[in-house]
Order: sequence, then C-alpha cells, then structure tokens
Amino acid sequence: MRKLLLLSLMMATLVIPIIAARDPLPSRGFRRALVVFLVFCFGYSLALKYVFFHL
Repeated sequence: MRKLLLLSLMMATLVIPIIAARDPLPSRGFRRALVVFLVFCFGYSLALKYVFFHL
C-alpha cells in the first residue's frame, strides 16, 4: 500500500507538468499545472485522512 501511495505521488509530480508543458502559452500552462497540482494535493490529503488508513 505504501508503494502505491509513493507511486501515485511520483506520477502526479511527473504527469501534471508534462501535460501542462504541451500548452502553447507558458503562463496558461503554468497556471493550469498549479491548479491541477493543488487540487491533486487537496484530494490526496482527503484520501489519506478518510480512505487509505481505513483499509
């Protein structure tokens, strides 16, 4: 389980910037990556609090 948690964090830190880098406007790509990463962190913290430790 810990390996999957670590893998999901690594994938998010790699995939989000790769997807945002494809945007033709750098500022829009940066804002989009920042928003998606913050949403991911918020969802991840909620999942850690309510889901992962109850499995």
